[in-house]
Amino acid sequence: MAKRKITIERLNKLFAGKMVKITHTGNPRLRNQKCRCKAFHAMATESGVTIEAMNGSRWDLIPDKLTNDAVEGNVANYITGRRKVQLVELSNLVFI
Repeated sequence: MAKRKITIERLNKLFAGKMVKITHTGNPRLRNQKCRCKAFHAMATESGVTIEAMNGSRWDLIPDKLTNDAVEGNVANYITGRRKVQLVELSNLVFI
């Protein structure tokens, strides 16, 4: 299978406006989150992206793996750990 090129355009097409869960491994200080993704932006200082949530929160990511429902990579060059952004299936959400 050919490796998908990871671009800002592809990330925004897959995730923008959708519910995502952001999980972490390798760094217990980083909290997992669920949010609605507003957009992905290019990072100013590294070859990565910044994930922006609808509530204004932001997380950095240097992506190295992309699938149909997730993107993952190192958190940043200066912070240990990995971050994964994955689509949340709406059928798993409970509305009250």
